[in-house]
Amino acid sequence: MVLSKFLIIDDNSDKYELIKNELIENGVREESIDWAESKKSALKYMRRERYLVALLDLNLPEFDKKNPIENGGFEVLEKINLDKNSQKYKKPNYVICLSAFKEIREAQLDKFLHLDLSVHDFECNSWKTALKNKVNLGLEVVNAQNDTRKSTKYLAITIHGIRTQGEWQEGLERSLVQKFGDDVVCKKYKYNYYSATKLLFPKFRSKVIEDFKEKLIELLEETPDAKVVFFAHSFGTYILMKALEELPRDVDINIEKVVLAGCVLKESYDLKAVRNVVDKSRIINDCGIDDGILLLSKYFCSDMGMAGRSGFIGMDIKNRYFKGNHNFFYTINNFVEDYWIPLIGNEVKIVNDRDFSSLRENWEILVSSKLNLAMFFSTIAIISILTVYVVSIFNI
Repeated sequence: MVLSKFLIIDDNSDKYELIKNELIENGVREESIDWAESKKSALKYMRRERYLVALLDLNLPEFDKKNPIENGGFEVLEKINLDKNSQKYKKPNYVICLSAFKEIREAQLDKFLHLDLSVHDFECNSWKTALKNKVNLGLEVVNAQNDTRKSTKYLAITIHGIRTQGEWQEGLERSLVQKFGDDVVCKKYKYNYYSATKLLFPKFRSKVIEDFKEKLIELLEETPDAKVVFFAHSFGTYILMKALEELPRDVDINIEKVVLAGCVLKESYDLKAVRNVVDKSRIINDCGIDDGILLLSKYFCSDMGMAGRSGFIGMDIKNRYFKGNHNFFYTINNFVEDYWIPLIGNEVKIVNDRDFSSLRENWEILVSSKLNLAMFFSTIAIISILTVYVVSIFNI
């Protein structure tokens, strides 16, 4: 279940404390209250969150720690009220405007009839009554929505990789429904065709991560009692883990399993980043021992590696090793039925198909480190130069 959020937009810290305490007295948890000190920071918050109530000082600075400007608060209202910004900013359910200046309170309000908005003098107590009414009304609506949410045992969410439309997601969904019937709700997260070039630039990754995080929160609101099972492949593993790192603290999520295949995270990825969300014992990392694509991920993409080939190293996590390349899990016969479906509600079956020759073992050690590989090629280069030099001296 996602708790209702409240945003206080005011550059005065004393007023912020007064409003925050009023919210707390009305039953709002402090963790559910955010504070923006300027127009810019307020809009930044409203890109990420949909607030139940926003309390807005109309005399507001453009940036944090700057002097207030006349109509600064109105500029916030204009931004969130424009249809062209409907996808960019999430309108609060209710807006309570606060100002001690009558001329500011009465100016331009007709522009914002589409917002559920009221305006009050902060020096009077009427704003406290309005706030109490909005909190009570909003929480009643939230509770009513909770009553109509879906009740299911499992929520299965699948995330595909780049340069694919995730055809495997449909097959996995059929297998899950066949096994669990009405006890499972399946959701496929899909994003636009994503080129390998985009993968090189973190800013493109962050957009997909933010979108998935928002979709995930919506799904959790719809199925608040479900145990969540994630199946992610390739870049989907990166999207998933980074989104879990950034998940707001007031989002309640009960994770049954996290299944990673062809994982592009670093082998040394620090699972402490998600320890508040999922226990590492519930993470299963399925590796293709011949996954050559992950060598490119390791050597050319910042903040990425080949955990889907070598496994996560130096931590107590369930790595499983299968013969095959980047798409091993849908080229091995009955893989889903034999290795993924049994994970839900059961113990994990460990698999290790690594039976390397000494030559292959040395190769794996070599490619596991950029330093090792650099030293290897440097040695070859030095030997080649010396050979040419010796041949030229002795005319061999």
